[in-house]
Amino acid sequence: MAAKPKAADLSEAAQDYLREIYKLQTENGHVKTSTLADRMAVAPPSATAMMKKLASLGLVEHELYHGVRLTRSGERIALELLRHHRLLELYLAQTLELGLRRSKTASTRRWALRRKIRTAIRSRT
Repeated sequence: MAAKPKAADLSEAAQDYLREIYKLQTENGHVKTSTLADRMAVAPPSATAMMKKLASLGLVEHELYHGVRLTRSGERIALELLRHHRLLELYLAQTLELGLRRSKTASTRRWALRRKIRTAIRSRT
């Protein structure tokens, strides 16, 4: 039996999908691929391909015409990712004095986050 995947073993895209599936399934139960594709701003076939990949890793269960749901492993990883995301937002808001609104915006895109952190650190030195 293969080892259960960990968040660090997954691509950034797979991590993003797990977070979004968790949010959507909390709101709606099963998550339709088309809804997920809209949320991720990708074409439906791209979302379907990622669903198949996550299913092969045992992180989601896919029911034809009903969508996907996270498995226990998938939910555990999604919660870990969300927790890390929120801790990062809090760090940015408090330590770098970006404000919670700006820290949430910055933490949603890693490239923007890196730039904001570099700028904030440079301005303090």
